[in-house]
Amino acid sequence: MTKPASKKSAPPTPSSDDVALVCGATPDGETLGVLRKRGEKVEAALLRKAVEGQPLQGDLVRLKPREEPMLFDVETLYEAPALPREAEPKAGPSQVANDSYRKGWDRLFRARKRAASTLN
Repeated sequence: MTKPASKKSAPPTPSSDDVALVCGATPDGETLGVLRKRGEKVEAALLRKAVEGQPLQGDLVRLKPREEPMLFDVETLYEAPALPREAEPKAGPSQVANDSYRKGWDRLFRARKRAASTLN
């Protein structure tokens, strides 16, 4: 009796809508400049090697080469959280005074008690 051949499921293929084109590299070769197309958006990005113990600066991706040179399918392994939206700009200078600043100001510039003086 023979065992039926087990079918191994193929690993999920990355979306063909996520593609990177390498445009250049730094002189030391540590950073690559790429154009990344995700769906309808095209973004300029920098790729660096992930180093253990150092924080990520964005998404963690794996590149899989295509038939054309310098063109890769992109598989996103970790998507960086979206940056918080910046607060609306306000008119005037920025507020820098806090409680410790005010206490120090009061300590330096408070009215000093004067000794009782006698009039002539």
